[in-house]
Amino acid sequence: MISKEKSYHIIGRSVNIANDDSVRPIGADESAQWDLMYRQSRAYYHMEQLVLAFEALAQWRDEEDLYREQVPKPSSVPTTLKQAFETVESTMAPLLQDSFLIYSDEVDSSDDTFTSIRDLYLPEAIIAYNTVLHSAGYLITRDSLLKSMDLSVAVAKEENRLTGPLVRAGRMRELVKSFALSAKAMLILKGLGHKPWRTKRDREGKDPGIWEIGPQGKRGEEDEEDGQMVEVGA
Repeated sequence: MISKEKSYHIIGRSVNIANDDSVRPIGADESAQWDLMYRQSRAYYHMEQLVLAFEALAQWRDEEDLYREQVPKPSSVPTTLKQAFETVESTMAPLLQDSFLIYSDEVDSSDDTFTSIRDLYLPEAIIAYNTVLHSAGYLITRDSLLKSMDLSVAVAKEENRLTGPLVRAGRMRELVKSFALSAKAMLILKGLGHKPWRTKRDREGKDPGIWEIGPQGKRGEEDEEDGQMVEVGA
């Protein structure tokens, strides 16, 4: 990795400056050099994270297709599919941070290069991620649907700075519809008598009860569109 090679020549140690909390600078001089290297490497590191996230999303899709096409269906979910889901979660987490591809004086940001990258790729990644959470809610664990609700809250928080790219890209309506499908799936599963949702006290999306507004949760599958809702019995 470039970060480790460069750090060795500057401070005499091989360190991933951008992502190694176990190693800290020694002394004031090294701390100053460490800070400079971190600011210089952030843009490269963020671009690497973006690529890894899209690779993980593509890998999930391949594994999901393989599982759905198997006849007869396996009695349990393949380990490869579970691993693909875990990779999606871990690689998407950095993209949802408020500092992702946002800089002040670390790099030359006088033009709109990084804003354009955020506007082009973040909406696509977020919508694809929510689609994965929706599918995983049926294929792996229903808790993934709650994570979809967590994602909706994270997007809505102004301090996360995620709504801007979605609005500028004209994808907000599409994402809201995707969240609605996940919320409806939660209510359908609840109505089918599945075990109660186990929610964490501090989770963003709370529990499916907050989405039960009027008759919307009772229509079930009557108004499903675009084939996005997978079979309930999965």
